[in-house]
Amino acid sequence: MSPSRPAPRGYHAPRRRREVIVAAIGVALVFAVAVALIWVLAPHEEESIDPSTVIPPIVATTTTAPAAPSTTTSTSPG
Repeated sequence: MSPSRPAPRGYHAPRRRREVIVAAIGVALVFAVAVALIWVLAPHEEESIDPSTVIPPIVATTTTAPAAPSTTTSTSPG
């Protein structure tokens, strides 16, 4: 004989209002801290760059290989 109603799966009470409020405040706090850090750490346009601290670009230098030994033989007349 089958039961007339489904087997109980356990009662899940709805979330308490305090838990929802604490979660919303936590999310808002994390968001506010992230926005503040982005604003503080972002470069600002009014900052000028001091030319004495600018690093000059590296110039490529060419190296010369040592001269290969001569393969020509010279004979002296005589």
